[in-house]
Amino acid sequence: MIDNTVEVRSLSTNDIAQIEADKLYTVGIHPWYAHQGNMEEQLNILKTISLQPNVIGIGEIGLDKLRGPTLDVQKRVFAEQLAIAQAVNKPVIIHCVKAWDELVRMKKGYDTGTLQWAIHGFRGNARQALQLVKLGFYLSFGHHILDSQSKVLESLEAIPLNRLFLETDDSGATIADLYNHAAQRLNKTPDDFARIIEANFNDFFNR
Repeated sequence: MIDNTVEVRSLSTNDIAQIEADKLYTVGIHPWYAHQGNMEEQLNILKTISLQPNVIGIGEIGLDKLRGPTLDVQKRVFAEQLAIAQAVNKPVIIHCVKAWDELVRMKKGYDTGTLQWAIHGFRGNARQALQLVKLGFYLSFGHHILDSQSKVLESLEAIPLNRLFLETDDSGATIADLYNHAAQRLNKTPDDFARIIEANFNDFFNR
């Protein structure tokens, strides 16, 4: 029985009225919306809200070459949010689409070694997964691991267990389905696997 999962909700700066004291959140300006509204005002809101104890990370933030404003605009907003994350000592949840080289360069340029980074919804191959882990990233896998033909299963099996997360996002899959499937794939009992993820959660979010 899996009973030690933790729900973390991701919000934008426009959703802060939804924050409830008994729930955990990450908050960030998604790259798709890095050109909308008064960005200075939104960043100031993020600075303030990131200080709340139940806001445990900054995200989703990152880079997307297929959607959103120009990459230069995205990079500027991304860099501002990385600075906020470092200032409040909270990890970042990364959205990245076809901008891996740029992401790695930004990590090397802005990360002082104290910031934790996790890739949201990772779908790449095992080689890419291992490269990212070597650079210090955690990888979070979603509902694609339920597809027995998905290449992402090789990535799931390739990376160290202490760099792994699972997520439902908006797929409709349950977290129990993901835990059970991943545990079976990795030759772990569901309970043992849940404890591994819980330990990763505590390490990543400094709980």
